[in-house]
Formats: sequence, structure tokens, C-alpha cells
Amino acid sequence: MKKILIYLFISLNLNAFGNALTIKINLGSAPWTGLATNAAFFFKVPIGVTLTVVGVTALIINYFAYKDSSVKRSMFNLLFLLSFSYLVDLWYYILPDITIESYTIRLALNILGIIFIAAGVSIYLRLNVVLHPVDELLQIFRLQVYRGNVVKAQITSLSIPLLGSLVFWIVSGNLYAVNVATLFSFLFMGYFIVFFDKYFFPNLKLNAQISNK
Repeated sequence: MKKILIYLFISLNLNAFGNALTIKINLGSAPWTGLATNAAFFFKVPIGVTLTVVGVTALIINYFAYKDSSVKRSMFNLLFLLSFSYLVDLWYYILPDITIESYTIRLALNILGIIFIAAGVSIYLRLNVVLHPVDELLQIFRLQVYRGNVVKAQITSLSIPLLGSLVFWIVSGNLYAVNVATLFSFLFMGYFIVFFDKYFFPNLKLNAQISNK
């Protein structure tokens, strides 16, 4: 149990730090963060609030989408979600404003943030004990639809927030945190997860059972 908690702590902070960094640089966040950012600007609320709302929505969808879902697992995932949302806000306020003018350096830092996200997601997807709801949706696609293919599952699951951001853009005329790095995340995040599955804590293997009653 102690080792699992350490893994969860590392993965949560890697993911939260990566998301906060991409929001700061604003050359494109991971698609779910992009959706939450656009919702935050539209409704004029903190990003942590919209991250939580997006996560709770995914949590409800997952509960009904997977026939063997349990209330216990959903409650643990909700706790994970709230911790993640708080940490994103925390890292966002800890990180200084990025004033570098070079587009190339800013883009490289933004992509680095996405790589941090992939590293964090890789860890807790393999643990599969408790998941952020949007990543549980990915896990459902991965294990039930695509027979373990995380690349196809990632592209499918990330199509949802991209469509959501498109709706906010049409309604408000503004688009935030969706840029070239978002496309990079959409196309390559799954490959980075595969890479980290193999080389980052390689002894940590995928627990393929979704349900944890």
C-alpha cells in the first residue's frame, strides 16, 4: 500500500505540473485541460472549478458506461479528481509567468509539459487502482473497445474535449489553451504513454482489471 501511495503521489504531481505548465505557456494544453480552460474563461471561474466539473461529468458517464462499475471505485476516483484539480491550481500559482519571447523555446516547454502529463498518466493507468475520470474513460476504451491499444483509445477519448472546446469557440468567439501543442497531444500522447509504460518504472505492470469493487 505504501508503494502504491508513492506511485500515486508521483503521478498526480507529474500530471498536475505538466497541465499547469501548458496553461501558463498557452501554446496548447492537453485536450481535457483545454476544454476546462475554455469553460473557465467563458463562465469566469477558476480553472480548478471547471476541471472538477469536467471530471465529475466523466465520472457519471463512466459509471453507466461500464456495467461492473462500483460506488466505492467511483468515490475513490472522485477523491483523486479533487486532489488533481487542487494540485493544478497550486502548481499554476507556484509557477512564474513565462515571459520568454522565443516561440521555439515556448513551444518546446509546452511540449515538455505534455510529456510530463503522459508520464503521470502512464503510472496511474498501470496501477489502475484509482483514476482520474477522464483517464478511466480512456481505460475503458483501451480495455473494452481496443483490446489494450492505448494509442487508439487515447485518440478516441481526446476527440470528446476537442469537440467541446470547438463549441465554446463557436459560442464565444474565443479559444484558449488549444493550439499546436494540443494537436501534438492529440496525435502523440498515446505513444508517449506506451514509451513510459516500458521505460518509466518498468517493473510496474498494467493491472488490466477495470472494476475494483
